[in-house]
Amino acid sequence: MKILGLALLALVCLVSYLIGSGTNNIALIASIVFFPSAIALYFYPTICAAGEHPKITPIFALNLLAGWTLLGWVGAFIWALNKPVRQPLHSVETTTYAEDVAASKANKECPYCAETIKAAAKKCRFCQSELGEQPA
Repeated sequence: MKILGLALLALVCLVSYLIGSGTNNIALIASIVFFPSAIALYFYPTICAAGEHPKITPIFALNLLAGWTLLGWVGAFIWALNKPVRQPLHSVETTTYAEDVAASKANKECPYCAETIKAAAKKCRFCQSELGEQPA
């Protein structure tokens, strides 16, 4: 959709430039249309990024300072089109008091390394100690 908008804006800019070279009233209107459309065409990468891209300020800076080079303008345009993928926020797992009590009964503490292990465990998965023995 943004490519279509770019093509339409470039077409308006080109047609108004070509028509504006005359001396009649239509040429005057075309030259009035040309300057805003040329400015909009220059800042089109910033316009594309506005409201959608989280890094609009650096895109604007690149567009403003290096947009006069074709490479700077194309770089700003590609950057504006590539929105970064937002990572979902990590959800906080909540449990009820009954679930916490049931989990604490299902777990115990290793007497050797103090890590939480399953209550039915015969060997600690952290320190590899046999749980049938008592600590020295």
